[in-house]
Amino acid sequence: MTTFRRIVEFPGRDNLKPEVGIVFVEVVQPSGISIDERVTFRVCVHQPAKPRQQTTAETNRVAMLIQKALAN
Repeated sequence: MTTFRRIVEFPGRDNLKPEVGIVFVEVVQPSGISIDERVTFRVCVHQPAKPRQQTTAETNRVAMLIQKALAN
């Protein structure tokens, strides 16, 4: 199986709920030059996510996790 197929046809993909979005990101170092100096970055939205309501508890939990991450 090619690398492309392993990425695009990842295990469990068929089990995802239809509202789950799929975004592929590719970072390529096109030459022997350091990746800090030359890089290609590509993004493909393969399947847009479907909006859904989020509870206040979920919003607060995410905010708390971000605050913890920024504190470290």
